[in-house]
Amino acid sequence: DSDASATGNHPAAMSKLLHGLSRAAPGLLALRPTLSAESLRPGMLLRLGGGGHPLHAALLCWRGGIALAAPISGWPGSPRVHTGPVPDDASDGVALIDAVAAISPAASDAASAAGAPAVVDCFGAPLASPPAGSAPAGGGSSRAPLPLMAASPWQADLQPIHASLHTGTAAVDVLTPIGRGQTMLIIGPDGTGKSSVALDAIVAQATSAVHCILALSSPGAQDAAELAAWLCSRAEAFAARNGTTGGAASPEPLSGRLTIVVPRSETAAERTLVAAAACALGERVRDRGGHALVVVDSWQGPCEVWEEASALAAGVGGLGVPAGAGLAGPPDGASVAELVAGAQRLDRLAAEQRQHRAEQRAF
Repeated sequence: DSDASATGNHPAAMSKLLHGLSRAAPGLLALRPTLSAESLRPGMLLRLGGGGHPLHAALLCWRGGIALAAPISGWPGSPRVHTGPVPDDASDGVALIDAVAAISPAASDAASAAGAPAVVDCFGAPLASPPAGSAPAGGGSSRAPLPLMAASPWQADLQPIHASLHTGTAAVDVLTPIGRGQTMLIIGPDGTGKSSVALDAIVAQATSAVHCILALSSPGAQDAAELAAWLCSRAEAFAARNGTTGGAASPEPLSGRLTIVVPRSETAAERTLVAAAACALGERVRDRGGHALVVVDSWQGPCEVWEEASALAAGVGGLGVPAGAGLAGPPDGASVAELVAGAQRLDRLAAEQRQHRAEQRAF
């Protein structure tokens, strides 16, 4: 039973799970759990209400004793992020269930077998059709649903980086090469070519066997399908000009190795789950012995979720929670604005050092 409670169905047991639950922002629920971060991890599912409505919630993040969750309707048969009103009795009889939010790779696999790109939502359902066919994670099948938020590997379990990923952008490949296993954050003002660099990296995999997963932040099945066709067309031209990497046998066309994950709504919660779904698909390729390039076109969704949690933890948003009260999650970290400010300070310091070295050479 996917709804078997891990905490018990007795009201006293449920009351230990939450201090309270309220709507924080469109598509987000704010919770004040009494369980520790180890007991209530991102990706875990809660059943909301006393069973009168099929509404669940997937935990997204913790900050200062506040947990934010994405409401999900239709679980497990046809899940989708719930964007409508949350019933007033949603906080009655909340229970932790023995399941996690997951994406089904079945549609992606079917498209790959047909040599076509896949366009799916964060639960793996094709964007061109209503959500259907997902199920709770588990089982040993190669097409078993993949947890959207798997536990991070231990540092000791990480493999050393011994090869670079060819991105097709000379400035990146020569000056700041991306090792296979690394990540790169591209920051800059609008219109500076950030997306072009990321899409060029996908096109450059036409001559390799790397699987490509692209997470979009804007909904639109038609736009995603057109983008997939454009990428595949450019990849064909790139392969014709450049041949295969390292003299290897010609890989299958990029069209059979491309998956685009698209939100059905513009909520921060669904954008966060889309990014997580893309990573889950990439991890599956890795676990099966292959290589994957995961591109997230915007980190706006996860940033909005984190900033909302930060504001709530500081007592803003209607919950009245003092900053740091009942800290059950990880220690407070720097906000996105603080991280950007730190990066700007590093840029200024690097510029000053370059200027200093230039003056020394001139002297």
